[in-house]
Amino acid sequence: MSDLKQIMVNSWDFTLYVCGNGDYIIKVIFSEGQYKVDVARFFLLKNNEVDSFIDMDEVRKFSEKIREGYSDYKDKELTKDQFDNLN
Repeated sequence: MSDLKQIMVNSWDFTLYVCGNGDYIIKVIFSEGQYKVDVARFFLLKNNEVDSFIDMDEVRKFSEKIREGYSDYKDKELTKDQFDNLN
């Protein structure tokens, strides 16, 4: 699953990567806590779970969907170490 390629970025929102096998990883920025600290979370999306990400607005809406429904995507979350080991 290595060979990550960054394919789309919206600063302070998300970064979208495609893996060599066609799966996607999306890094979504969450603002947490009293002081609104930015935290990056990574989610593995199998290529058969998502329609092809082509449009910036489509991915922006999807990142917001992850933020609003975090518990629905928690099982797809990768740790930072897991993400780093993919590179």
